[in-house]
Amino acid sequence: MTIGILLVAVLLFGFPTEGHAFLDSQAIYSQANASVVTIVTRDGHGSGFAVGRKNYVVANYHVIEGKRARSIKVHLTSGQELTVKTIVAVDKKHDLALLMVISAPKSLLPLDLLVDDVPVGSEVAAIGTPMEKGLSNSLTTGVVSGMRHYMEGKEKVMVYQTSAAINQGNSGGPLLNEDGMVIGINSISYRKDIAEGLGFSIHAIYLADLMRSKGIPAPVRSGASRDSQLADANKAKSTIEIKTLPKGSYESISDEIDRELKQAELDKHQAKKIREEKEFENKDHIGERHRGLRNPRMLVDAAKKGDAVVIRDELEKGVDPNSKYNGLAPLAAAAINGQSQVIKLLLSHGASPLVVDSMDQTALIHASKLGKIECVRELLQAQNSVDQRDSNGRTALIYAAVAGSREIVEALVDVGSDYSLRDFDGNTAEELASTHSHSGISTYLFQVKYRAEKER
Repeated sequence: MTIGILLVAVLLFGFPTEGHAFLDSQAIYSQANASVVTIVTRDGHGSGFAVGRKNYVVANYHVIEGKRARSIKVHLTSGQELTVKTIVAVDKKHDLALLMVISAPKSLLPLDLLVDDVPVGSEVAAIGTPMEKGLSNSLTTGVVSGMRHYMEGKEKVMVYQTSAAINQGNSGGPLLNEDGMVIGINSISYRKDIAEGLGFSIHAIYLADLMRSKGIPAPVRSGASRDSQLADANKAKSTIEIKTLPKGSYESISDEIDRELKQAELDKHQAKKIREEKEFENKDHIGERHRGLRNPRMLVDAAKKGDAVVIRDELEKGVDPNSKYNGLAPLAAAAINGQSQVIKLLLSHGASPLVVDSMDQTALIHASKLGKIECVRELLQAQNSVDQRDSNGRTALIYAAVAGSREIVEALVDVGSDYSLRDFDGNTAEELASTHSHSGISTYLFQVKYRAEKER
């Protein structure tokens, strides 16, 4: 029976190809896990994550409100416990709190925020500490099931509904997209009056707004405006209001959501056509349309998936190989997803390896910190400057050392990467490799430094 079902699936959909962009949950967990923390108070716990440069940690407000704020500890994946110096800002309406911790280690790296709406059906991952502290840094995966409007007084609060499991204790943890960027802050409070089994995550735009209100730079990536016609078209089939319901009404709202999701599935092909038409009607792209150019979304998406046919087609239509969508250029998108052949193709069509995203990270930095050695090799053939710094002052070599990728470290050193450079916290690649227990890399870099000094 099982074999028969598989054969039917293969006949209908074909075999999966290497280039298809499925959520790489292992890569996302490896990239983001060390940034996720457990928030411990006198009578419970929640989750959180690092954001920004100055020891900032995000939490849900309901986790630390009232008397709980008298004793807040932050537990890291390493088991280290940090003390909260101050509660920098709170946003009760959106259930957010921004904390500052004392003496955060270098391994607590901040996560980026994506403030654009993520389409329904996009694959996502949640990391947090569900139910009890012994389950810290648990990973669950799913999809964005819809964009919901929760009524908070007279204001609608945007939350993502997701099929990724969000349980008590997950509150405050990140909901991550396929590129490891935070699209939402998980919150159990947004489902307390509706059916179990539905996960909700507060839109990351509210966290960015909270940080900016306190003069704190928000590490955001953004493409088209959230209020554009394209976003409105995407929401048309998937947005409903989530209201506080009386007991006994759980089944009705669950059925309503199921009906809407089924209808959205039936209409997905029509919705895609509407989105593409509106993309050209959008006034922001009229000038590009008249010049024969197109929005870079398709090129960036194709770079993620490794679809060389679409890439060539888009480039022939005049799309700039260095244009960005959601803050990412095609070359960086390919590097993040390990598409080395796409990198070779883009470079041959004029893509620049020096283009950076909103965090000043190049494709080489992305490939190095994710351990994509084949992508690194392709980029090094076309890149003269290998020591570009990002907004944290880190180079590709430093990220490779932190990630524990010996091959990439050696490849970068071979082309002349400066192992003596320090990030903005004053750390070299050798020191950070040692901090992250990559003794082989730290020893190798020490030997390289020793030999160079001896030759002098």
